[in-house]
Amino acid sequence: MAIDVDSLPPRLDDAPRRPSPLIGVVVFMICFVAGGTTALLLWPKRYPTATPVFWVAVAIVPLLLSALAALVPWLFYAGTKRSIHAWNDRRDRFVSGVFERESQPIALLGCVCRIPVDDDHAIAKLGAGEHLLTPQQTPDKRAAIASRWFPAPAFSIEMDSREYDAERQWALLPSLLECMLDALKPRINALPPALPLNVAFFVDAPLFEEALQPCMQLIWDDLGLRAFSFSTEPTVPNPMALDAWLDSHDDSTGEHATLLLLVQLHALVSEPPPAGSTEVAIALLMTPREVAQRHRLTELAHIHRPRQGAIASLQQALSLALKWGGAPPADIHHLWHAGFDKIGKQALLSAVHTENIPLSDGRPVSGEHDIDRLAGDAGIAADWFALACASEFAQSYGGPQLVARHDGIHSMLTVVRPVLRSPVQSRL
Repeated sequence: MAIDVDSLPPRLDDAPRRPSPLIGVVVFMICFVAGGTTALLLWPKRYPTATPVFWVAVAIVPLLLSALAALVPWLFYAGTKRSIHAWNDRRDRFVSGVFERESQPIALLGCVCRIPVDDDHAIAKLGAGEHLLTPQQTPDKRAAIASRWFPAPAFSIEMDSREYDAERQWALLPSLLECMLDALKPRINALPPALPLNVAFFVDAPLFEEALQPCMQLIWDDLGLRAFSFSTEPTVPNPMALDAWLDSHDDSTGEHATLLLLVQLHALVSEPPPAGSTEVAIALLMTPREVAQRHRLTELAHIHRPRQGAIASLQQALSLALKWGGAPPADIHHLWHAGFDKIGKQALLSAVHTENIPLSDGRPVSGEHDIDRLAGDAGIAADWFALACASEFAQSYGGPQLVARHDGIHSMLTVVRPVLRSPVQSRL
């Protein structure tokens, strides 16, 4: 995270104690009587008393001094209160400037999400509560499992189960890659040649035994896509990698676009797919917003800086995620969450309620989207599947989306905003 929130200057919320008017009146009367009496006792007897000087000394001077004594606490109170307000104004401007500088989001230039649902608007339909995860029979008809998988060829008893799964994955993976890359081809080739493109490619297909990068390179070349380089990331990055990427905006390493390709496939016959799981293929084309604006690239959505925290500190993490996203709670009507158990989900919804996020109260589409229940666990793609779902759904329904993901140790929360385009841009 770019900012250590605990190191930011605090607000001074303790206003000074307001002086008591009654005590002020008592002080005034005591000082006035004491001053007038002292003036009378000290007035020289040889001087006349029926003169203006006498009345000034006996009445006017004690009156002014008494008023000053009674007003001193009020003057101190007003000065302290003014100093506190001035400090808070300067502090708020400073903190606002810090957050504005560090709240530059990641621009989503392209998003393709393929799930085993035969629908052109699968994510929107899932968000609307259609296509719920239900049990289906595996190709060998031996079990009914609540899981999703891409179309599988017919299985006969004489087939070897491992060969069946291997052939299915061998045919399916190139098809998914070609489908996603072809859909993103206009956006990939729209990147300027001077902007490097890194491709982070991760596949979990247990029985796919061929080398992945040469397979992907062949498809890439056949589609005539621009030059790229493979990322050196050894494992699938989680969304907190966006935090590190945003922190590197002053470094030359931030000057690139990233295409994240994730594919999760399962065996179906040699071993049953995990219950509550889904096969999925995701492609996300991203770059920092300032880079996208400098090169005048078309942006679909903004993925704001994620915030990480434990279940016990979800409310604080959510509050900071909303600040990073610049999203008033009342503007957020949809929450996409995955990986939370029953206790974690209760803590998340409690934090959402505390922050006064309405979640589409009274609207036809529910505002809470439990991805594990609607689609299934996406395996290695689970972290980014939640972001992809929120991004695609935002294109249909609009408005900022809140994304929450628990990886078993930490919770990550972020805000995804669709980019509002002008009618001229929409026609281009």
